[in-house]
Amino acid sequence: MTKHLLRCFITLLCFALQPLARPGQAPQTPEKPGDQQSTVRLKTQLIQVQAVVTDKRGRPVVGLSKEDFDLRENDRSQDISFFAAERLDAESTGPRQPAPTQAAPGAPGEVAQPAASAARRSIVVFVDSFNMSAESLLRSKQALRRFVDEKMTTTDVVAIVASSGSLGLLSEFTADRGILHYAIERLGGWRVVSSTLFTPYLAAQVLGNDPFAMSLAVGIVLKEDHLESMPVDRAFLENYSRDKARGIINEAAYTRQVTLGALKAAVEALFKMPGQRLVALLSNGFTLADESAHFDFGYLQDVISKAARAGVVIYSIHAPGLEGPPLFGAGGAGGVSFDRRTELSNPHAVELQYGTAAQEDEKNVLSALAKGTGGDTFFNTNDLLGSLQKGLDANRVYYTLSYYPNDDANDKKFRNITVKVRNHPEYSVRNQKGYAPAALAKEAQSAHSATPEERLIRAMAEPLATTVIDVEESAEYFEQPNDQAQVRLHTYISGAGFDYHLENERYQFKLEVVTRVYDAQGRSAFSHSETISGNLKPERFEAAKKAGLTLTKRLALKPGLYQIRIGAQEDSTGKIGTASTWIEVPDLKDKRLAMSSILVGADVEGGKPTAALDAANESATIHTIKFFAPQDNIVYAFRLYHPAVDSTGASRLEMEMEIVRGSETVGKTDWSPVAAHQVQRDDLGVLVAGKVPLSDIKPGVYELRLRIRDPQSKQALVRAVQFGIRQVKSDK
Repeated sequence: MTKHLLRCFITLLCFALQPLARPGQAPQTPEKPGDQQSTVRLKTQLIQVQAVVTDKRGRPVVGLSKEDFDLRENDRSQDISFFAAERLDAESTGPRQPAPTQAAPGAPGEVAQPAASAARRSIVVFVDSFNMSAESLLRSKQALRRFVDEKMTTTDVVAIVASSGSLGLLSEFTADRGILHYAIERLGGWRVVSSTLFTPYLAAQVLGNDPFAMSLAVGIVLKEDHLESMPVDRAFLENYSRDKARGIINEAAYTRQVTLGALKAAVEALFKMPGQRLVALLSNGFTLADESAHFDFGYLQDVISKAARAGVVIYSIHAPGLEGPPLFGAGGAGGVSFDRRTELSNPHAVELQYGTAAQEDEKNVLSALAKGTGGDTFFNTNDLLGSLQKGLDANRVYYTLSYYPNDDANDKKFRNITVKVRNHPEYSVRNQKGYAPAALAKEAQSAHSATPEERLIRAMAEPLATTVIDVEESAEYFEQPNDQAQVRLHTYISGAGFDYHLENERYQFKLEVVTRVYDAQGRSAFSHSETISGNLKPERFEAAKKAGLTLTKRLALKPGLYQIRIGAQEDSTGKIGTASTWIEVPDLKDKRLAMSSILVGADVEGGKPTAALDAANESATIHTIKFFAPQDNIVYAFRLYHPAVDSTGASRLEMEMEIVRGSETVGKTDWSPVAAHQVQRDDLGVLVAGKVPLSDIKPGVYELRLRIRDPQSKQALVRAVQFGIRQVKSDK
């Protein structure tokens, strides 16, 4: 795809989107400014437009009135029903008082909800951890810590939201910086990060029968899937590449749907908040390409339409920062090795062309979201904090223009919104570009008429967690010979929100807990329901209430990507809590290098080197994070599947270990041979274990990050796991 076509794609998407592929009912909107609960039907839907006006020098224009604006929908003049001019003064946008002590790990406490009248700006920081590399996530977390400490204002409320939906209660809006810091620390990469040149963009072109893309794909699979030494012909390689492309695109479509669904849910949550409504989206980007090498705009249109109706502006920040050209090189380390089967006269040029197009493809969705909602994009800069601040500063002065659109027989047609300042053609106006109203849907069954089971299943299906009961979840992949259950699921349910009944001098509770696992096509792969009840003696009540419930399950799953959803509902009150997490089970049959999750546990004196395998279930777990006493010796264990070996049969892989807390690296090892840490070898691969260096480590939440690399092919893997060190109370 040429640069010209890429620009056309953004323009067409922002100004002339086609009808929604997946129409849905419009969200509720306020009847008048400040009334966050009033609603109207679609035919009288109030549309809120936030307009930022700047002069030739880019300075904000103040002092405009309703009569100064010319507001049009599909070039038809609209009456402005409600108008407001907002200005965040300098005194309200300075740093807050010094940050309070960070919330104790594992016990963040209640989310502080400031008075609505005090909040003039509601901000969702949407961290697309689902589509983010480990390096991008680390960079984003560092920027967010500084944002919370230095840039939040006295009139801000902020929610940290992850596209994986993994933060649960910590995704609530709050002005408490201790809670926000804890949420940032809980952001983590849920899947192994590996390097591949077979991008979703290239996969889409392969499925679109592009001959050059096919030749490039063949070269990639020859190198990455270790097919160079196999007696295979061109027909086999093309069929193999096509099958692989189809799997990549199917997974990309699923992750796109999940990510945009979570973003839409965040926009809907913002609608209920007071003041100016902003989303700061940090992401590596993702493709909109489908199997036919066309673009699927449906979910994207839905997000833009929801944002337009709710007056939400999205600022897209490209988390990788500065980017060079794609790292290709025919025959080079980590590059693609071409031979006469590829039939390319200039493989370097083809590699660069498709690599560059893949980079732009992932950015296009970020541009479309920002431009379609009146925001802006920030690419090719390592100053993520500065980008975030520019987005906030750009909205220091803004105007809210609300109107009731004209009735239109075709409610599926995209409606363009244009705003100009009368008699001032030199002024620039940034605003939402439009929305796509969906056909009126049948009224959904009201919540009060649904059965408790139906309410729980509906809540579990929502992109963001329900947090009346605090539920948290994590999953580990660890495949071993002769063990079909290779996934371990950990669920934590807080006991603080239960409605305990005192009967016969016992505190009683009863919960229904449902576990559902879905594959990348949205099909059910596992379902389980259980009833959990408690009958606590008074002397154990407070301790049990504080500890909550920790459940563990072992699952046998086929290779693939899975979303795991947990729902808990209290029997007596109907209170609900939900959580979700993700796990990827690699296909070990393809003989590619793969890595398990990292297990951590307390070292037993005189125990085996693999103590983490046995101790992982015994260490104290708080909110799905394992915590240790300061004096504990911690061990780690993980497995490498199909590790590369040298001519003598020994592993040629190298590893590096890093311990990080916040933005600080508290410990790091040099690169060393994996063979030096290997404790077992079998048909699947090798088991690697060792001790975690914890010299003078302080109480808190840490991340253990392991990097594995092949010095010859430059193939690399990154895994991380969080652990905590408990605060030991003094006897004094």
